Formats: sequence, structure tokens, C-alpha cells
Amino acid sequence: MIEVSKLEDAISKRGVTLTEEQYKYCYDVIYGEGHVSNWSVAGSGKSLCLEIIKEVLGDSCIVCGTTGISNAILFDSKGGQGTAHAVFSLTTEIHNEHNFKRIGDVTRELLSKTDIVKTIIVEEAGMLNPDQLAQIVKRLERFNRPYSNKRKKRNIKLVLQGDFLQLGSVIKEQEEIDYMREVYGSEYLFESNIFKQLDFNVHIFSKVLRTNDKVFQACLDVIRYGQEGRYNGCLNWINQRWLRPPEGIPVITTTNKMVDKLNKESLDKNPNTLFTLTPKVTGSYDMKNCPVDEVLHVKVGAPVICLKNCNSGTFFNGSYGHVTSIVVGEGVYVRLASNGDEVFVPMYEYEEREYESSFDKEGNPVLTSKVIGTCLHYTIKNAACFSVFRMQGRTIDSPVLIDLGGWGFPQSQENSWGMAQAYVALSRATSVGNIYLKQKLTHKHFKVNKRAVEWVNSNKRV
Repeated sequence: MIEVSKLEDAISKRGVTLTEEQYKYCYDVIYGEGHVSNWSVAGSGKSLCLEIIKEVLGDSCIVCGTTGISNAILFDSKGGQGTAHAVFSLTTEIHNEHNFKRIGDVTRELLSKTDIVKTIIVEEAGMLNPDQLAQIVKRLERFNRPYSNKRKKRNIKLVLQGDFLQLGSVIKEQEEIDYMREVYGSEYLFESNIFKQLDFNVHIFSKVLRTNDKVFQACLDVIRYGQEGRYNGCLNWINQRWLRPPEGIPVITTTNKMVDKLNKESLDKNPNTLFTLTPKVTGSYDMKNCPVDEVLHVKVGAPVICLKNCNSGTFFNGSYGHVTSIVVGEGVYVRLASNGDEVFVPMYEYEEREYESSFDKEGNPVLTSKVIGTCLHYTIKNAACFSVFRMQGRTIDSPVLIDLGGWGFPQSQENSWGMAQAYVALSRATSVGNIYLKQKLTHKHFKVNKRAVEWVNSNKRV
């Protein structure tokens, strides 16, 4: 049993004070019984809790993301132990008795060879569908069983982190939806019988830390939870930000087509020399998992956002500014829009690791890793425009123009287009004073998954 003092030490080491909700979540994952889930809004402190939990549990805990990029940006771009698909050897299609995938090398090394792993945390887990969760359960049942002298009987704790109100299950085909409904009772993870069987101890943080503006936060809650009776007051208040925007501020919009168009137009209008920056890749690094575009076109004066936190705190993931100088092979200088400071954003070496479980001389299970590939790259992204989806998890601390289109989104629940996009776009800002609207918003811009809202509301702790 891990001493409670280790949790206190990990918190103290960071010089932070956790809210009561955050502390209970950390305690539950580290010391509690049963599986755990956390479906709190972005900006409420889940990442901080994750870092503390991982520090306390060490190698007995592995952390993975549902996508390569979500895994790569874990722990301030140091990365987790891989994707959920790799960790659990998930199939890419609906599984059944005939096509249930054999375990891959990653699964074998992490879960099969020893019993060192006791906790598995999946980040952005709201994107999982019921069939994938069923596969995960089968893996846990298999690797909980003892095996010769390698593995003792164990009870691996599954921890899911995400936000059902921002990212839901990824299902593309109607036949898959029909299958989920027939086999699991619903295509939605939170409604499925496999999810209910796991009986997660649910945590939902009530306090958002991104903004201290109570009126702004109340307006965001109206949009997030689809509180239709309060829409008029929210719209009257937020539409005061339908103003002429300052020149050159970034745009958040809904389609990749518009993002590509506006970023290209911005570069084309810039008379300065075009730099084509590419990464230095070694070994088996997979560029699909890199948060940065493989080929980065940039000019002095170009608007960019930073994609990584600075150790000294001068900029962070999402800081916006304009390139003032490019040092090829080293990094770029950026003048931040938030305070006018010029900062150097160095290149960063992303790593791809391979994990191995074995036993030390005393016979204790150990988890080791080795770097199998690296990617040395510039940690910026062109930011004349970016999509709502790509802004998930990021914070904007400078003026931004939000373009959600003039017509709103289809209100049918069977059409996922537009779900939570107004909330995600608006909630990136730390202050409502930084928001400028391209068009006035209407009721049709506010779209939520009503079933997800009902589930979240029913699972909030009083």
C-alpha cells in the first residue's frame, strides 16, 4: 500500500493547492477501490491531477491517449505510454469472436510479461465507443489472471478521463451505430451496458480555472449544458462582442477548408521571405503522432501559436504572437500579443519510446523504456486561423475572432456536426474582452448532446 504521505509530497513538490474535488480524485485513483472516471471540463485541473497521480504511482501506472497526438502531448509533450489502441491491442473495426485481434508487442511488454502495471489511465476517453471498451474489458480480464511465476493475480484499475460534452464516441457508419445499439444498448459510451457494468466511481469537477469572470463562466455554463430557458439572456450578453475586430487577430472557425484558406492567404500577403521548416527525424518516429505539421511554412511577421509550455513560464501551449526572427536549426523568436514581450521558442525533441517489462536482480517487476525514434521540430503553428477542434485543450490569452458561420448548426441529435463547437470556441478565452464575433450568435449556434448533458448532470456530486 502506498503511503498517503506520498500524495501529500507530490502536491507539495509542485507548490500548488488542490481543490477538494481534485484531491478526492487523486486519492480515489491512488488508494480507492474499483474503476474511476473523470468527465470534467477542460481547464478544471485534470492534467495537474494526472501528473500528480503518475508521480505517486510510478511504473505501476501507465497513461495513454485515444490518439497518437493526444498521447504525444501528455505531460507537457513528454508523452505517455502509447495510444489506447496499442496498449490494449484494439481492433480498428467492430470486434467479434472471429476478428478479435491478437495482442501486439506493446500490450505484451506492458501487461503480459509481469504484473507491474496496476493502473491504466486513458486520456480523451470520451472518444471511445462501447465496442472498444468491451475489448479493453476483455484484455483486463485476461491479464488479471495469474500466469506461471511471471504474473500474480491482480485487479487492474481502469481510469477514464475525458469530457462527454466536448468529445463523444467516434462512430462513422450507420451500421456501426445499429450494432452498438443492438449489442451494448446504445452507441453512446455513457449509456452502454458495458460502461454501466464497470460501475465507475465518477468525478466531475465543478470549478473551471481558466477564467475568474463569473458572468462569463455563467454564460459558458448555459451553452455547455444547453440551458434553453437562459439562452436569450446569454445571447444578449455575448453578442455585445459583435464588434469590429482589431487587425490581424487569429480566427477560430469550424472547417479545415476555411482554416487552410485563411492561413494560405495570410502567408501570401506577407512580403517577407518564406521559410520551409522541416523536422530532423531519427529512428522509428511516426510523424502521424507529432503535434506539429510535418512541413511548416512560415515568414517573419507571420501569426503563430506556441505548442508547448515554456519551463520558465514566459509562454505556454496556446500563446499567440508574431514571428520576429527565424534561427534555422534552433527555433524562432515570437513577439507575444498578450504583453508585447519577445520570447525565443526553441525547437523541441519529441520522442517515441518502446517500453519493456522485466524483473530486477531481486525478482521485482520493473518497467523500463528506450527511445526508438525522435523528432526535433519547431513548436509553433500558423495561427491566422485554426479550427475549433484543434483548439481543444488550449487557452487563448489574447484577442481572437470567432467565426461559427451565419446559420448555426443542424439541431438534429442524429447529426453530430456543430456539437459543442460554440462552447469550445468561446471557452478558449481567459477573458470575454478578448472575444470578437464574426456574426451575432443565435439559438442555432448552441448545440449539445442532450443525453450526455443529462448523464453528466445526474452524476455531479452535490
